[in-house]
Amino acid sequence: MNSDFERNVLKYYDLLVEFEGQAPKSVARPLAGRNETFAQWKKRVLGDAAEDIRIFRPVNVPGATRMATLAEEGKRLKSVVRDAKVKTKVQVEGRLASTVEDRELALQEAKRTAKRKIKKVQDLAQDRVEQVRTEVLRRAETVPAEELEEILQTTDLDAATREFLQRVVEESRNEEVPLRYVLEKLVRFRGQAVVRAREN
Repeated sequence: MNSDFERNVLKYYDLLVEFEGQAPKSVARPLAGRNETFAQWKKRVLGDAAEDIRIFRPVNVPGATRMATLAEEGKRLKSVVRDAKVKTKVQVEGRLASTVEDRELALQEAKRTAKRKIKKVQDLAQDRVEQVRTEVLRRAETVPAEELEEILQTTDLDAATREFLQRVVEESRNEEVPLRYVLEKLVRFRGQAVVRAREN
């Protein structure tokens, strides 16, 4: 039995064939435009090693044909079809298993990739949150020198407070001034002013 070869003959030539002997390694492809005889086709496709070649095809059966003869031919046909079905089933199951395994591996890789991307996004988000937090704290803890200058220009201040803010602006060199520094200096300055006022 040469089920792979016979299946390929069926595929290329639409013939269900059975023979004894060694099958060639591959089925010769159909020749376009050639008007081959069966004898030429047998020699070209099956080679010299094939014997007892049978082609299964619909035929008118003479009435005198013994049923045992027909049953024997039917068994051969059934065997060819069964072998083809088994081989096809095995191939399909193998491909299906391979496809399922490939898909499972691809899914696992996609999950790993997604986890890496989520982690990267989380890390970037955490870094950005930290940057924003640091900036908010910096802004909350400082006052730009320009704002102090604006206060000097737009607010009606007593002479002592004006003098104090003018000194802070000059010391800041147009940079941001820490609020703690301003408050400490203001408290000291006010304290000194109170002491001076009491002495006079």
